[in-house]
Amino acid sequence: MKTKWIIVLVLSLILNLFLAYQIAHIYSRYDFFVDKEQKRKIDNFVEIATGSEIGVSQYIRKWEQPINIWIKSDTVYPEQRMFLESKIEELNEIAPEYLSIKLVEDSLQSNSVLTFCKYENVKNISPELLPHLKSTFAGWTNFYYSDYKIYRSQIFIKTSETMEIQKNTLIEELVQSLGLAQDILNDKQSLFYENKNKDGLIYHSLNEKDREIIEMLYHPKIKPGFDRQDIEKVLREIME
Repeated sequence: MKTKWIIVLVLSLILNLFLAYQIAHIYSRYDFFVDKEQKRKIDNFVEIATGSEIGVSQYIRKWEQPINIWIKSDTVYPEQRMFLESKIEELNEIAPEYLSIKLVEDSLQSNSVLTFCKYENVKNISPELLPHLKSTFAGWTNFYYSDYKIYRSQIFIKTSETMEIQKNTLIEELVQSLGLAQDILNDKQSLFYENKNKDGLIYHSLNEKDREIIEMLYHPKIKPGFDRQDIEKVLREIME
């Protein structure tokens, strides 16, 4: 009788192990049951929109008010300003009801400050930036938020770089200031590609995938404070 129960227990254990293996196998094959392009888009968005080059974040941060940029500089930079205006126009077309950026001439009306100057002039133009910068930086961005809603940003562009690099840096830092602070490694054609400088890549405009990332962030159903689970649920609903 005892031997019979031992056999039953062993068979039961084997059956449970087999079922556990099958469940794990099905779970590991999850990619077969989802749209791979949809998954790629969501994974890239989550990485870019919830990551951070400074500190750690796991949540969506975005503006819920118009962005008013005031320019500070050590001299006049007409070509850089013209390029900036064209990029603002380009960004405003992506989600016009929910993302609004403009230049203002009065610092009191601004919630974003963009500094154009040589590195050695930062101490006179924007001394508050000095603790954050190195002489090797072509640009820098930071944004400040409360309850994951961005209310202020700072951007620096080093004007001693070539015009090609300045334009590349300007569009990258401007886009990062929207709440897209992290880079990715899997798309060399993207503005968010981490090794652009190392690979000698220069971009002066957004590609369709980059536009899509911004459009996702400023979709009204994507809320400040969303984590990965919230994002995946809402984006799958939107995409379907």
